[in-house]
Amino acid sequence: MEHLHEHGPATVPQIAAAKSVRRQSIQELVDRLGDHGLVTLASNPAHRRSPLVALSKKGRLLFAQVRARDARLLRRLLELIPRQNMTSAIALLTDLQEALGKLEKEMCDAQ
Repeated sequence: MEHLHEHGPATVPQIAAAKSVRRQSIQELVDRLGDHGLVTLASNPAHRRSPLVALSKKGRLLFAQVRARDARLLRRLLELIPRQNMTSAIALLTDLQEALGKLEKEMCDAQ
């Protein structure tokens, strides 16, 4: 839902590629979202067998509600954690992300 909200209609393979997950995983999610009326499928002029998936009106409303709830929870969380601790956590996560990126590159280069 987030991908569709941020990028607009897309095919299942496009969403899977953007999220770096298997197409089948996204297809299962799309099927379940469709069962609940949260997404719609439209014909895709670029590919007959791969319809465009879009959020339905119900899906857009639900997504907006979830985002609003998450924003309230994050604001409350920030009230409960001292600023210094949050700054340290962000620095640690940034360092970890960079280290993992370097490690991934080293592993790819070694192959």
